[in-house]
Amino acid sequence: MGVLIDIFKDAVADPSAVRDRDALLNQIDIMMGQPLTAAEIKQLAVDTLGHGLSADRCMSFVIDRPSAGVRIVSEWCRPGLATLAFQNCNSQIAVDLDGAFAAGERPVVVHDIRSTTWSQPTTEGLATMGIRSLVGVPMIVDGDQVEMLCVAMAEHSRDWTADEVTRIEQMALLTRTAVEAVQASQREHKIAAQLQAALLPKLPRCAPGLELADYYRPAFEESEVGGDFADVFTVDNGITFFVVGDVSGKGLAAAAQIAMVRNMLRFALYHGRTLAGPVTSLNRMLAENNMLEGFVTVFVARYDPRARTVTYVNCGQEPGLVRHAATGLIEELPPTGPVVGTIETAVFQEEVVRLDSGDSLVMFTDGFTEVGPSRHQQLGIEGLKVLLQGPYPSARDEFGSGRADHLLDRMIAGVDAYSRGGSRDDMCMLVGVVDD
Repeated sequence: MGVLIDIFKDAVADPSAVRDRDALLNQIDIMMGQPLTAAEIKQLAVDTLGHGLSADRCMSFVIDRPSAGVRIVSEWCRPGLATLAFQNCNSQIAVDLDGAFAAGERPVVVHDIRSTTWSQPTTEGLATMGIRSLVGVPMIVDGDQVEMLCVAMAEHSRDWTADEVTRIEQMALLTRTAVEAVQASQREHKIAAQLQAALLPKLPRCAPGLELADYYRPAFEESEVGGDFADVFTVDNGITFFVVGDVSGKGLAAAAQIAMVRNMLRFALYHGRTLAGPVTSLNRMLAENNMLEGFVTVFVARYDPRARTVTYVNCGQEPGLVRHAATGLIEELPPTGPVVGTIETAVFQEEVVRLDSGDSLVMFTDGFTEVGPSRHQQLGIEGLKVLLQGPYPSARDEFGSGRADHLLDRMIAGVDAYSRGGSRDDMCMLVGVVDD
């Protein structure tokens, strides 16, 4: 099965080769740390390895062992050399790569295909494809499919050194590890998105005495999953509860903790007579049993449409904002207790603010205040208060959008304009406007 060399034998490495190897591996390590897809990782691997070893070709290809079919996944070649880009070489040319590469079971090192015991059609076919000398290393094994990492010379033989083969093996290992990490992240993201969608349903557009609007954006647009959340539900006598929170963490762990905190808090609020009592009970339960990996900041409010009052508890969250329509003044609703889930004996206070017709209540996470072109130029609470100022429509427009929608849209537009792409965290906002 070709001319094989023992790459594990003891040898005294050339100091310059060691330096070249270390430089190549350092470059690979840095480049592999970038947020790439599996396909981009494989292409980066063959580009870097082919150029670093001064080869003519470098590619990864998949061998389907039952059919002996071969498909190139990624490919690099030196300038002036035609790419192969075949999908199934067995249908185009009589090359037994399945046999030549031992079905991907072990590394294959060939100084010159003319000196192998491979069949004449295979050697002639490889020569026609522009492969004279090669090293092939199994990279990813998935059932009956084996993906090989191959470095080749097109027209001349080459005495591959043990150090060069080791570099190719290390690249195969790094690539496989990086690809598996990406695939695991994708699986986790899919599960987290499904969990979040199932356990955090869409919020209502109105509540007794209020128009509502909400907004959510994860830190990375492609992720769809973050640590921020909101909840709205109405109980007897038209009393409506509002929750805006931020769970430390991201991904599947954050999604699971969001669902747990939301459901526990909703149950406590349903059966509590105050706000401070349920929040205190939730905090004690989470802290005593170490149920969180980190902590939760949360703003909890209860709106009574008959009295037009908002009772709130702010647990380490950004201050809620109330804009009084009659005066245009903006009132802050600052923290009334620490974050939830860390201090078992924490005390939480509740406060009350009265609302009148047209008044606006805005609750949000710190992703809004921390936007900006740099960490030294963040929007902050004062910036949000400026965005909250201004005239508001007195009725719904022809498209059915009300004052809460207009207010939310204007604030989001202002935040995006100020951030100039400087958004670094999840963002969640809930807006309520008192009906006339």
